[in-house]
Amino acid sequence: MFKAVIASAVVFILSLALGIGAAYAQGRQPAAGATVKPNAVEDPPKDLVWKEVPEGEITRILQVLASFTKSNFERISTWTGSYSVHSEEYWSENLVKEAFGARLPKNSTRSLIAERDSAYEFAIQMNPDSCFRSWNTERFRFLTTDARREPVVVPDSQPEDRTSIVTNDNYIYFTPKDPPASYGVSDHPEAQNKRAARRAPVKDAMNKPLSDLMDPRLFYQCTKLCKTWEELNIDIEWINGKLGEENQRLAKEGLRVDTAMHGGKTWYRIRMPIRFPGGEVKFVTSVWSPAAGYNPVLLTWSSKPAGAGWISSLTEWEWRLIDGMYIPSYVHQSNKPKEPSNEGLYVRQVSLKDCSLNKPIPPSKFTATALGLRPGELILDEVDQAVMVVGTDGGVKRLAGFHEPYSPPGAYWMMGRKGWFLVGNGLLAAALLAVWVLWRRGGSRRHPAVGRETP
Repeated sequence: MFKAVIASAVVFILSLALGIGAAYAQGRQPAAGATVKPNAVEDPPKDLVWKEVPEGEITRILQVLASFTKSNFERISTWTGSYSVHSEEYWSENLVKEAFGARLPKNSTRSLIAERDSAYEFAIQMNPDSCFRSWNTERFRFLTTDARREPVVVPDSQPEDRTSIVTNDNYIYFTPKDPPASYGVSDHPEAQNKRAARRAPVKDAMNKPLSDLMDPRLFYQCTKLCKTWEELNIDIEWINGKLGEENQRLAKEGLRVDTAMHGGKTWYRIRMPIRFPGGEVKFVTSVWSPAAGYNPVLLTWSSKPAGAGWISSLTEWEWRLIDGMYIPSYVHQSNKPKEPSNEGLYVRQVSLKDCSLNKPIPPSKFTATALGLRPGELILDEVDQAVMVVGTDGGVKRLAGFHEPYSPPGAYWMMGRKGWFLVGNGLLAAALLAVWVLWRRGGSRRHPAVGRETP
């Protein structure tokens, strides 16, 4: 049940928080229990004086930002490393009730906040696209959603830790801490009391960056739909009328670009109002730093222009220059659509621990053994509806189809021997009968006088 609820929570949080960026707001405080953000040189200085650029300069500036961010990302061919991850997720009253029912302590609030600290390791190969991930929970607890934020102990409510591999053809995930088990999809003796990974459709691994399928490459995006330079190029198409006259009009009315000088370097700010059905307007503001290779460092969705008013969601980036490439070293994402309640709250803080770029990754990193499977253990292949077994060489072979009746080795051979025995006996009996008939007929021809009278 808890596994199903975790999946439901991820979908719920994804619908609330993804594609929402970061924000800069003076006077904001870190979430309780959250890792305090380290000092960063690319934080916008508080004394920046913004000046709006002329309309004729907007396209050129967007092109420059797109060029810098794209060329930086495209220099990465392989990427391995680890992050520490702190997250807080709001669990609604219905979700808590479905998950725990009567097991919820009486002194608990009906809704909860799930707080988790994890170590996250990854290996990414850009071409062909392959990604290995490993999660290890270091601390997990539920907190009340009132001002107390007190821990709530719910028996048997620890999250799963998973390793996973996603390639163009495969999505395989494994929970190493699960004990051996038997599975209803097969009665094959070699499929009993074994640990098993699962292979699911690759599409199931997409658009789940807030789960154990967090992909560091998504930190190069302001929304879930496209990379930063792709968004900038869309803005340019809006301005130039390539997406229609109405979009061109909206872009010219709403899109604003500002610059500010600090230490002889230029900072950029992009502002855009977003109108939702029903008339609600949100103001999206992003800040682009020269100290971060002109990658974005802040983005807000707020109730007033330029990040003022109530900030409903935010993300901030810090970047580290490694081997000539800017890598996200810290990412803070949060979503709190309703003030002052905790409803819809989501917070994630990701801090880089280790990083290696453009070093060869052995192909074995994207195989079953990298997940932690040992020879003889299984992969339940939901795509091909088959049970696969891991060999001593790390490869996998088909053991049996799902719900395929099992026959012991040699069963068909024994049945064959019995069949051949019966057939052989039948042929022998027929041959003996034929010999006897021929013998009888031959005897009559050899003794024609038998039974005749003599003269």
